[in-house]
Amino acid sequence: PHFLEYAKEVGGDEVLDAFGKKLISTLPEQNEEYLNRVREGFRACVTSGNCGDPLKDMEIPMAAKTGTAEVNEWTTANLVGFGPYDDPKVSFACMSPTSSVNSQSVAPNICTTEVVGPVLKTYFELYPE
Repeated sequence: PHFLEYAKEVGGDEVLDAFGKKLISTLPEQNEEYLNRVREGFRACVTSGNCGDPLKDMEIPMAAKTGTAEVNEWTTANLVGFGPYDDPKVSFACMSPTSSVNSQSVAPNICTTEVVGPVLKTYFELYPE
């Protein structure tokens, strides 16, 4: 994995700094099987609809995982993922503090239903390659 290749001023074309694709680390060979299993679980969350219909209905196959953190009567919704599944180009994370009340169902949350799907749709429209 790498963090970024270059930085530009917002709305500008001039590259302010270039970093290249410096390798952060490599995966030990014995862990590849475990990583593949985690990736399959992320994909299953999307295909089952547990990560929300917007991700499930995307033409580009995505992979994601939900999470919640309960504090008192409130729940913070989380969603992380990547895509396209077979050749990842983008990763994403969404966190929405106190986005629902604990007594409500937390499966559909603002990250899965309102935020990530539309953002990714726009991203892939702007950057189709």
